[in-house]
Amino acid sequence: MGVPLFQNEDVFEQNNIHVFSANFAMYADFSNRVMAILKECVPRVYWYSIDESFATFPGSLCPREVQDYILRCTGIKTSIGIGETKTLAKLANHVAKKREEYAGTFKLPEGRGRDELLESIDVGKVWGIGRRWKKRLSELGIENVRQLRDTHPKWIRSHFSVVMERTVRELNGVRCIPLEEVVSENRHRCCSRSFGTPITELSDLEESIAYFATRVSERMRREGLIGQYVQTFVTTKSNTDDPHYSNGYTVSLPEPTSYAPAIAKYAAVGLRRIYKPGYLYRRAGINILGLTEATNRQRDLFVASSPKKEKALMKVLDQINGTFGRDTLRLASEGTADQIWKMRQVKRSNRYTTRWSELPVAV
Repeated sequence: MGVPLFQNEDVFEQNNIHVFSANFAMYADFSNRVMAILKECVPRVYWYSIDESFATFPGSLCPREVQDYILRCTGIKTSIGIGETKTLAKLANHVAKKREEYAGTFKLPEGRGRDELLESIDVGKVWGIGRRWKKRLSELGIENVRQLRDTHPKWIRSHFSVVMERTVRELNGVRCIPLEEVVSENRHRCCSRSFGTPITELSDLEESIAYFATRVSERMRREGLIGQYVQTFVTTKSNTDDPHYSNGYTVSLPEPTSYAPAIAKYAAVGLRRIYKPGYLYRRAGINILGLTEATNRQRDLFVASSPKKEKALMKVLDQINGTFGRDTLRLASEGTADQIWKMRQVKRSNRYTTRWSELPVAV
């Protein structure tokens, strides 16, 4: 994982391995389908990432039936792990995926069976424990999940943080992380891409930033969020002989919003503050910070805006793009000519479920 493609071309050729570019449109479409089906089956669902969700499973509901239903409707194989807390559910899901005898569904046992299972799992498999924390835990004599679970929460907090204390409590069945996490100002929404071709011109960077603003604002509206700050960042490639440069700039919006034109406008302001000519830019993106629920929007008496008109316009934009495909309607600042900053994706498979022009043809 993470090794450049050209370094393994001989291995791919010897083993008849086919390589495909990322197909984000298809990933997102199937993720939406799986989520919609899951919501039909269980009462509460929290969409954690593009390929992962947390949900409440009533005792009367058979996980295997849900798994089979999703497979029949989408052709996507899933794994389901069941535990009393999010951390335990993640561990159960790890077991469901890695141990063939459970065929993709696993519920944590009780008593001695759980003790033996947790003792067999490396502590690095616990949700939120990376290489650095795993090394520190190992130095303290904690190698497996059972040892971490049996550590006193206050002691672990004194050596790490309140986050690790919360993890230990979750391993003991105490729910410290709610199903639907509350939005806080520390969370953010990001849209970033690596360019298919190195970019040198400010105008091309501005087009890419406008595109990212459209994408991230679309997601925010779907989740019912608005943001207070726009952070723009750019970077060159670091492992080449070319001059390296990386920088970011944060702009405060006049009002919290998910209105795409406003986000694109202020993201461009940040871009102009950090842009330097003479560099080969390989990646750019924007972060939206200071998130709150759209229903909690605080108006500014001195800002002339029309939230109702903005909301109506964005609704039309989202509906048209949802019906006829992404980028059917877009901001003029995204550009209309050949966008050289977009990913090349020369080996991408067809987007069968989101593009009429790429539907398979029956002959």
